[in-house]
Order: sequence, then C-alpha cells, then structure tokens
Amino acid sequence: MSKFALTALLATSLGCGLLTPLAAQAPKPVKPAPTTNNDPNPVVGIVGDSKVTWEQVIARMMAENKDGLTQSIATIVGQEASKAFFANPPKAEVTISRALAFKVLREQPTQQVTVTLDTMLDEEAMRQEMLKMNLRVGDQDVQDFLKKVLGFMRTKGQIPANVTDEQFLAQQGMTKESALRTMRPRVMAGALWLKDFEQSTLGHKLSPDDFVQARHILVRGKSSAPNTKPEEIKKLEQENLEKIKKIAEEIKTGKKTFEAAAAEYGEDGTKAEGGSLGVFGRSTMVKEFDAVAFDLKPGVVSEPIKTQFGYHLIRVDKTGKELTPAQRDEALEMLKNRGVSGYIPKLRKNAKVQNLLRSANPGVTGE
Repeated sequence: MSKFALTALLATSLGCGLLTPLAAQAPKPVKPAPTTNNDPNPVVGIVGDSKVTWEQVIARMMAENKDGLTQSIATIVGQEASKAFFANPPKAEVTISRALAFKVLREQPTQQVTVTLDTMLDEEAMRQEMLKMNLRVGDQDVQDFLKKVLGFMRTKGQIPANVTDEQFLAQQGMTKESALRTMRPRVMAGALWLKDFEQSTLGHKLSPDDFVQARHILVRGKSSAPNTKPEEIKKLEQENLEKIKKIAEEIKTGKKTFEAAAAEYGEDGTKAEGGSLGVFGRSTMVKEFDAVAFDLKPGVVSEPIKTQFGYHLIRVDKTGKELTPAQRDEALEMLKNRGVSGYIPKLRKNAKVQNLLRSANPGVTGE
C-alpha cells in the first residue's frame, strides 16, 4: 500500500478527507512565459510572491515518492525510445541523458508530478495563511492527530490488538516519521478551517454546546411532478404533514417508541438504526434542522420540521456536554472533512495559486 493509500485509510477512519489537489477545483492559472530549453530549473509554481522551482519538486518526490518519480521517468524514457525506434528511418539504438529525461518530463508532466506540485503549492498557501491568522501547527499537534487516528482504528478493529502502531505502519510501507510528514498538511488544513469556521459561521469559539447526539424520523412523502398544479402541490404537502403528525401522536401517546416509529415509518437510511444520526456538530445539517436540533432538550420530540428533504421529527438523546471528548472529537473530524473540502479551493483562489505545469499542459491526466 502506498503512502497516499495509507493516508486515505487513516483519514477515512476518522471520516476526515485528504488534502488532495483537484484540478477541477483549482483556480485557472495564468499561462507562464515560455522558458528557454537551456533552463534546467525554471519556476513551475507560484503562491503569491513565493515560487516553487522544478528542482524542488524533484527533491520532494525523491524524498517522499521515489517510486512515483521512477515510474514517471520510465514513462518518459519509454516514449522517447518508441519515437526513435519507429521513426522513419528507425534508429537501432537510443541514448537518453538524465538532463533530457527531466526536460521532457517537465514538458510532459505525469500525474504524479503535477499532484506533487499541487501539494507543495497548497502547503505554501496554508503556511502563508497561518502566518496571517497567527496560527501554528507544531510537531506535537501532528503526533496527537496520528495517535488519535490510529487509536480510532483500533476501536473499530482495523488494527489487531497484537500489532503495535509501528508494526502497522510498517505493514503499509511507512515509518512513523513518514506518516507524520504525510499527515501534517491535513492537520494544517483542519486548523485553518476551524479558525475560519469559528469566525465566519459560529461567531464564537467551538465548545461542547456545538455538538449533539440525536435521532430523527424523515417522511419524504409523495412528491409532485414538474407540471403539477399549485392546488395539487398544496394537497400533497398537506397529506405529508398529516402523516408526520400521525407518527408524532403515536409516539406521544406511547403507542410506539421513537425508535420503533423510525424503523417503521422512516424514509431514509437511518430507519434501520432507529433514526439514529449519531453525534454531529453544528452546521452539519441543513439550516432548518440545525436550528431545532440545537434548541431541543434531551428526550423531547420536536414538532414536525419542514426541510428540502421532507418532514422530520427530531429527538436529542444527549447534549454536547453529556458526550465524551472522544465522541466530540470524532464528530469534529467529520465536520472538518466536509469543511476542508470547500475551504481549500477558496484558499487556493485567494492565495493566487498557480501550477504552471498544469497551465502549460492543461490536458495532462495520465499516469
């Protein structure tokens, strides 16, 4: 398993996404001025006033993805050899210098190369933003995160009890040091997103009150066709509302427990779990749902709530203060996962990130 695959395994174990560069999400870069063929170390990426050179990308791959660099060079050498062997007239022998191989690779970068540069540019954009926001991610922060992820994997049975963390990492082709190095960008992204989330969404520092454990019953009901008349739409809405009210009455009178009603009437994937939504953070759900869930007292069943998905009944089982730190941490990582995926493209745009290899070769997608 590659380092990238292990990072995916570790990250998804906590529900947290990777900091993977997505060309479709990145801001469209400015095409660079052509470089001379004699320049062996041109600038290939820009973040604000900072520049990343070709030699820096190669050094990064040598240190962290030597297999990917080897594969990339092999691809280029193979292409050049094929051109020579099938030329007219064909050549019997081909000699490709190291300098020529790297020059061609720079002109025709593989996916491994462009992704490495994307990662370096993202890290520089985050470094600059952390300076602006007076944030710092230290070695202990990264160690704590890795320990947390590995511990969570143990609770899920994904790491056998008789296997140490070091042994598990070794099985994935990594050392603790390389795992920490790979995880650092994710910790940086999470710290930046959290600061932005607290300032722009919550309006306060994250606290236990920003988490709940809850259940719901969703009734999607009958839906209207595109050309349905307004009076028919109103009739369908009333039928759906009456259905959710009837369910609420059965729960209120004790005819059914909330869990039993969810299993019988629920119309989403939570019905098999008695409507359980688990532990989630504020802003995880749609606005109408969120407002009610974080205002309910434990054990109280809400009035029918209308959202874009249909009608809901909500019951909070535990408030954030009643949850364990581990439960809140897991929910926070899930919240970060979703938040980071939207935050990083915005950061790239604001930092004016330019991957000049992608700009010069917009069609490059192959291995």
